[in-house]
Amino acid sequence: MLEKTQEALELIAQDEFFAKHDVRFVGGTALSYIIEHRLSEDLDFAMLELPKDEIVKMMLKYGAVKKEHSNYIKDGASNDGFDIDDSHVMFELNGVKVDFFEPPFNILEKDVWNNIPYLHYRDTNVKLAAFDTIMYMKTMAFWNRKKYRDVFDVYRVLANEIQDYTPQKFIKMHQRYNITHTTEYLVSKVRSKEMFHERKGDEGINTLVEKPQAYEWYRNKLEKMLDEVYMNELYKD
Repeated sequence: MLEKTQEALELIAQDEFFAKHDVRFVGGTALSYIIEHRLSEDLDFAMLELPKDEIVKMMLKYGAVKKEHSNYIKDGASNDGFDIDDSHVMFELNGVKVDFFEPPFNILEKDVWNNIPYLHYRDTNVKLAAFDTIMYMKTMAFWNRKKYRDVFDVYRVLANEIQDYTPQKFIKMHQRYNITHTTEYLVSKVRSKEMFHERKGDEGINTLVEKPQAYEWYRNKLEKMLDEVYMNELYKD
């Protein structure tokens, strides 16, 4: 992670809040801390239930500035039937974006949280989500928001089968908690350039990765990986 990101994390890491609550360090920065595949700059913390007032009090104690969601984000959440301010609070701490949020888990997906043990970030109170938990949440982001960083992260893990996380496991983990999503359906989603394309305003990975490929290059590679899984399923004995 970037030096300023590490400094921000270590500034808050011994706070009693992290010992008191089941809050876990997740996201791209947590993933990069484990596998060292790229630089990272934001801090993401997930909780099944967000004690918003405690979080705000704790972060303000360290000089953080609370940030507001855009009206576009608020309206989108409202249309989906919830108040984004109740499930996601954002701060800036010494130039670092720090988010606390409730993952949009369905009833089955909570198994990813409850039954996979966490670690600790160094010798601190911060709980580091397990690799499989981080990857499942990264999978959720991959299918839903389709950002450049998500596509890159998933590609790097699957291409190198890091911690035995193969394309087959990537698909099976998703299907375990989304039982109507067939492999054929998932391949068709990745194949669709209308769904998977670099969006306006996507911050990209140019500052985080040396000589990155284009978004479409990673999408194409992932399409081929997942299509191979589908073909193997189709023609297995």
